[in-house]
Parts: sequence; C-alpha cells; structure tokens
Amino acid sequence: MTSEERRYVIALEQVVPGWRIMEKAGLEMCPRVTAAKAAISTLKCRIEGFVLANGNSVFIRDMASLDANCATPPSFSPGVGDCPAQSYSDSVDDQFNSTRT
Repeated sequence: MTSEERRYVIALEQVVPGWRIMEKAGLEMCPRVTAAKAAISTLKCRIEGFVLANGNSVFIRDMASLDANCATPPSFSPGVGDCPAQSYSDSVDDQFNSTRT
C-alpha cells in the first residue's frame, strides 16, 4: 500500500463510523419529521379557515367540512416522501481495514 493510499484508509477509518451514526439517526427521524410536517400543514389549513371565517362559530361547528378541506397531503404521510430507504454509508466497504498493512 502506498503512503497516499494509507492516508485515505486512515481518513476513512476516522470518518465512516461517525457518518454511519449520523445517517442512522437521520433515517430514524425522517418519518417523524415527515409526520410533523403533515400535522403542521393540516393545522395551518385549519387556522387559515378559521381566520377566513372571522372566527365564526358556525365554522367551528362544521368541523367535518374542515377535515375534508384540510386533508393531510399524501406527500407528507408518515413514512412516505423523501425519506431514503437505506443509508449511503452501508455501501462503504469495510474491507479497507483488512488491507491495511
């Protein structure tokens, strides 16, 4: 192994474990963040409807139509959206440890 290759192996050994930890946390949090975005979107719609109705009590009693008008967008459904299926760091080959001399 050349000295240049050795430098890269040492750098990878230091970076990859932290990368894996961060990616794992991101993969676990993504569906939760997506669900929170959906809840916020629905709440925003409800507040806007309430404000547009000037706080009218008839609007408050008609919550069924409000739910229909403020349905959760499909792109923000929990577990759907831009969440990756697997981490990129999973594809990093750990074999560089065995080739290190």
